[in-house]
Order: sequence, then C-alpha cells, then structure tokens
Amino acid sequence: MAQPQQVVFPPTNVFKLFDLEAASNTFTPSVDSDNVLSVTTSDGVTDVLRVDTTNKSVYVGGAMDESLYDPNINFYVTANIDSYSGINVWNINSGTSGSTDIVAANDSAAGYVDMIITSEGNTDPAYPIYQGGKAGLYASSTDLLVGSDSSTLSFFAGGVETDNIGATLAEDGSGWTFQHPVVFSASSSALSLHTT
Repeated sequence: MAQPQQVVFPPTNVFKLFDLEAASNTFTPSVDSDNVLSVTTSDGVTDVLRVDTTNKSVYVGGAMDESLYDPNINFYVTANIDSYSGINVWNINSGTSGSTDIVAANDSAAGYVDMIITSEGNTDPAYPIYQGGKAGLYASSTDLLVGSDSSTLSFFAGGVETDNIGATLAEDGSGWTFQHPVVFSASSSALSLHTT
C-alpha cells in the first residue's frame, strides 16, 4: 500500500489566510502525525479547515461531531448558524454554452445525475430544453428516481406558498392528490396533463 505523500507548506509567514471580518486575525496551517492538515484561527483553537490526506477527505467549517464521521464521505461543510447554510456553485459566464452543474457519476462514468442551471445566454443546440437560464435534474444512461421513504412527495410552481402545490403523492405511494382541477390536452403524438 502506498504511503500518503507528505504535505509540505511554506513558512507560516508566507501561507496565511485572512479573516474577512478582521484582517488582523490570521489562520495558521499545521500537519499532524497522521498527515492531516489543519487550519486554525489565531487563537490556536478554532478549526476552520481540515484536509485528511489518508482518507482523502476535506472538512470546511471546523471539526464535526466525530460520531457523525463517515470515512466514505469525501467532503464535509459544517456550520452552526441560526439561518440558512449552503454551498453556492456559481458560473458567472453568460455565454452560449454556460451552465452550472453538480454531477454524481457511477463507476462507468456514463451513468450520472446532473443538477443543472444554464446561463441566461445559453443556446446550446445539444440541449435545447435547457436554453435560456433553465434549471433541471437530468439522468444519463440510468433511471431517474425521485421519492421519499416516509413522507409525501409534492410538486409546486408559481411560488412557495402551500397553495402553489399542484400535486401530491401519498406517503404510502397509493395515489395522487391534485390541488387544482386536472386538464388533459392532446396533440397528434402526445397526451399531456396539466392543472388549471
């Protein structure tokens, strides 16, 4: 088994990260005997970043509860804030092929699921359904399953009020409830279902 490569950093006075709220508060890196890089605040206590080179894991936001540690998870972001916590991936390019994607792939790499939003200027002819700033969830070379193991599954549009829920699947999967009248419409080759 190959040994992990030793992580070597420049002197502390060269490798510094700065607290955006207090430029005088520097962050200091260190590498322990297990080859784990830790970055702490200048108080030497608060962990803000850990890179585990043995398990190939990255922790952003500080040390997490060790009882929740899963060696199969490669990237953790933790927060302790009475507001939303999130990860924002933002492609600021407005070009004709621009998009922002979060992708999970299987062993073949051909099977993947892609959570995508395209740029406002996107006109990519390979994916016409996503042109012009559309968002979607897309599966390639595999089935796409959407569900819940113990709760209802709802679809909504037009806002985030409960009145905007158009259809709900019962938690036991036994049937759909439509909040608005259901209208069927057909063309020569397709039948579509929508609510009014």
